[in-house]
Amino acid sequence: MRIMSICRGLSFTFQMIFLVLPGVRAIQVISLSTLVPLRPLVYLYEFIIKIGSLRRDDILFHISTGMKRGLEGELESIRWQTQSLEQFNVTNA
Repeated sequence: MRIMSICRGLSFTFQMIFLVLPGVRAIQVISLSTLVPLRPLVYLYEFIIKIGSLRRDDILFHISTGMKRGLEGELESIRWQTQSLEQFNVTNA
């Protein structure tokens, strides 16, 4: 279920980005409201692309970098939770 929601969020994100035509020099804030529940995507450059300074390739680079940071953060959180559970089990054994 969680993977499905992430995929839906990604799909929407990339639809928004591909609406930006090559050569357009300014872009507004990517819609935050539909993506907020998807924690790994919150890092997508905080959904703000600097207005007037990025081309489409740059935007895609920032999106992929942001997703990587977000997913790494999510994995770190899972590792931390797993370690906490292991410590809890050892303590209570």
